[in-house]
This record gives sequence, structure tokens and C-alpha cells, in this order.
Amino acid sequence: MRTVYGTCNTASVFRETKERALKDIQPGDVLVYPSRHKGYYGHAVLVADVARSKSGKIAVLCIEGNTPAREVHVIRNLNPFQNPWFVLNEKSDSYYISVFRFNKKELRYY
Repeated sequence: MRTVYGTCNTASVFRETKERALKDIQPGDVLVYPSRHKGYYGHAVLVADVARSKSGKIAVLCIEGNTPAREVHVIRNLNPFQNPWFVLNEKSDSYYISVFRFNKKELRYY
């Protein structure tokens, strides 16, 4: 992980991964956006687990590291009824994981 953290950034992760549809999400996928505005950092979170209900709802458990990323932690959902899971809507144009908003095209895989 030290090598990865030392040589990669959100722009390279976005560039070197492929887009995935939410219906196909798997553990190990990454939600990543490179810097959206000049002078700002991007952000990435790793999908650690996926749960699907019988009705088709998708919930994800995500982990992240901070800058500089040396350790990871589970992201806490501020909604106490869903914590630590985030329920994602396939019809939505964006997904909210904690305080971060990811567009549909920012769900990626290697």
C-alpha cells in the first residue's frame, strides 16, 4: 500500500480504471473523482462490501484514507438508521458517501 499511496493520485486512479454501472457494483470497486476545480484535491473511496435487498436496493460499506493516505477507516454514515451503510439509488445521477458527492461515471473498477 505504501507504494500505491506514494505513486498514485485520484487523477491516475480515474484514468487507469473503467466505468462500472451501479447494478454491477462489487467489493473492490472505487468511487473516485479527480480534482473538479483547479487547485483542489480529488477524492476516492473504496467499496469494501455490497448488500442487495430482494427488492433491488443496493447498499455499500466504504473505506477511505485521508491525505496523506497511510491508513484506512470505515466511513461513518451520519444517518443513525443506516450507519455505516450507504443506500445508493440506481436512478440517481450522483451518489452521496458521507460529505462527498460522486457522479455515476465515477464508479470505477480495475
